[in-house]
Amino acid sequence: MRRAQMASKAADNPALLRVLFALLNLPSDLQSSILSDQQLTRQFEIPATPRRLKLSDTGTMERDALFAAFQSASVEGTATVDILDGKNVVQATVRVDEDGTGILEAGNIRTKFAHGGLWNADAGKRAQVLTRILGTRTLFSESMRKLSALVNSSQFGPEDFIKAAEILSATPEEFVLQLRRLAEQKSEFHEADFLPANPTHWDNLTAAPITSQTLRAYLDNELRAERTERFSSDAMAAFELMSLQFGAQESVPHEWFEGMPKDDVLAFADAALNFEDHFCLVGAFEICARNLAADSRLIDAGNRLLDKLFSDRARMLRRCAVFGAVFILSTVRLVMHARTRDRPAYWRRFSAATHASLVVRAFGEAGPSEEIFDWAMKMRQDYYILSVYADMGASPRWQPEWIEPESLAADAYGRAMQILQLVPDAQLPASWAERLMPVGEWIGELGMLRRAFLPSLTQGERLAGLPPLAAELQNHFDDSFRELRESPTPERLLKFANMVELSGGPPNASEQIAMAVQRVLADIGTDVEVSGPVLAVSSRMAVVSRDVRLANLVADHLAQLALASPDNVSIFNSLVRYVECAAADVDAARSREQLARRLENFAGLLPVGNASLRLMIALRCLRRTNIALAPSLGRAENIAKLGTAQMAVRDISEFD
Repeated sequence: MRRAQMASKAADNPALLRVLFALLNLPSDLQSSILSDQQLTRQFEIPATPRRLKLSDTGTMERDALFAAFQSASVEGTATVDILDGKNVVQATVRVDEDGTGILEAGNIRTKFAHGGLWNADAGKRAQVLTRILGTRTLFSESMRKLSALVNSSQFGPEDFIKAAEILSATPEEFVLQLRRLAEQKSEFHEADFLPANPTHWDNLTAAPITSQTLRAYLDNELRAERTERFSSDAMAAFELMSLQFGAQESVPHEWFEGMPKDDVLAFADAALNFEDHFCLVGAFEICARNLAADSRLIDAGNRLLDKLFSDRARMLRRCAVFGAVFILSTVRLVMHARTRDRPAYWRRFSAATHASLVVRAFGEAGPSEEIFDWAMKMRQDYYILSVYADMGASPRWQPEWIEPESLAADAYGRAMQILQLVPDAQLPASWAERLMPVGEWIGELGMLRRAFLPSLTQGERLAGLPPLAAELQNHFDDSFRELRESPTPERLLKFANMVELSGGPPNASEQIAMAVQRVLADIGTDVEVSGPVLAVSSRMAVVSRDVRLANLVADHLAQLALASPDNVSIFNSLVRYVECAAADVDAARSREQLARRLENFAGLLPVGNASLRLMIALRCLRRTNIALAPSLGRAENIAKLGTAQMAVRDISEFD
């Protein structure tokens, strides 16, 4: 219809004719985007046609007619409007609920329009509706200012209403409502179901980083400002949002809770029991422990929190599996999206953890099974792992492999045990110890006790100095280092590397470590099976201690393996090691240049066939998850692509 209108009018308007010719050669979605520009349509006098909204499989109606009905309903309570159900005109009833939701009903058709009550000619009534909506929605302060300006504008029109609705659609509460609706409608989920469509969601869930370069600075500045504003209006609602952010142990603001009336602290602890996300529960337990001396009622609150956390171990692992799956998907989304990929690694990880907690909370006890974790890894494993290793220069202390459900359960146990160190023995409740003792045994059975004392997922940032070890651990560390120096073997290297993970490398010992690693690598030669774990711990030590010499040793040995046994090396693991070694260099530009050259050389060493193909695909993942490195990867990717020249297109498609 619109094309016919355009053609008729264009006969006497050469300018419109040229515009029409250009439009007809564009995809339909791009046509719609261009035609939505009101200035353009007025300039060239492009005839308008009513926009139709789809209400159901068979029902449609004009957008402007719906807006007029909302406006009438806001005054009269209800309004009627004609819609098309198939080819039949049907009269529908429109009303606006107390929460501002617009409702349209006609026979079997019932459609909700979020925030329809904002469409009102009276600015005062719009403001009232907005106040009611914001009572149940969370917005970042900048989004709040934009929304207020739109709704209070004297020129408020259809496009302003749409923009206001888009801002409100990015709230965490809207995401939860959408996810729960999907859960009711289907049993099988897609990746997009777990991720927000509107990138502003991430700012509303946390706060946008502005100047802070570290998590600690961010917690003290941008996030604190948002929290303070939210607490001033509704403390309980603010706590519910804040508790989603307890994935960062440091983000629990204990100084706030210690200065509050203990009745309020108890109320917050009780509120946490309504939620399923395990970081909220362990964070609330930490609050109870820090305030225990001031109110003994917190003993029972702590008991109930520990029971909900650990009494049902299958439930604990399921919630950790959902968290881990969504964290993986969120990490990849944040590192690949143009709006968020350039933000600091600490913020992306903190936001991914907060969103993962939101999804766990949204599902409650009826969430997906543990299999969701394997599904997410299958979907995004390579992108996820490479994105985390690409951040190792700034955030080397946490490894992507530590996201599995058992590791998260161990982390929660470790946090509970760590906070108890602050409680004097005389005040430590026996009931808490009785509950945690069997949990420790369970974590030991899972083989995860070491993970309970390693950095959490938001504690990956490089530290200026690590705290001193206890005397017993320090002696163990010194012994393992002495044994490695005296007689380097793969077993002694692995033992020593485990200690480095906990304490960092010994000061002024980089040359001795490099010499020991060099002797081990010389002894094992090109034995691929033994080289794997040796290179993994060596590159790990290199990035943690910023030891470029050690990183070079690992990179050189990777090339030797590719030259000697190209069909036996793990292509993806080799790429990960190269990326990790590059992160050891403090000079980011030099690091990228060195990595690009090494990958070009590695690609040239691989034989034609599957190995080259796997590298080409892995390099594509790396390019998409590291925008700064992407321009440098072209040669390596092309060399790998040449190595696939003799493969059939059908074979290549199986890998991509």
